[in-house]
Amino acid sequence: MAPMRALICVAVALALAAGAAAVDPYSVNLHVMVDAAAGTEGDIVFTIDPSKAPRGAERFKEAVEAGVYDNARFFRAIEGFMVQFGIPGEPAVAKEWKEKRIEDDEVVDSNTRG
Repeated sequence: MAPMRALICVAVALALAAGAAAVDPYSVNLHVMVDAAAGTEGDIVFTIDPSKAPRGAERFKEAVEAGVYDNARFFRAIEGFMVQFGIPGEPAVAKEWKEKRIEDDEVVDSNTRG
């Protein structure tokens, strides 16, 4: 019985440690040319909180670090709500990343109003 209890304690400790490491927010910087005609450009800082979607957060970070969003276009930005972007500017990169799949994150929150 004691070995089983010890095994359970170790498993719980590892799960807690893994969970704690996965929820620390981090920032990802993207250099963005906002309006090519006017020459306006700047940095957008995304603060990533993986506590709600750790797999998605890690994939976003991986894509940024791999240069997937280099020369990508923004479709629209709605203040306080969302930004839609993401088709890579390079067709070969788009093809490569289209095939990369990730397992869905667990649903831990809702986007229901209120």
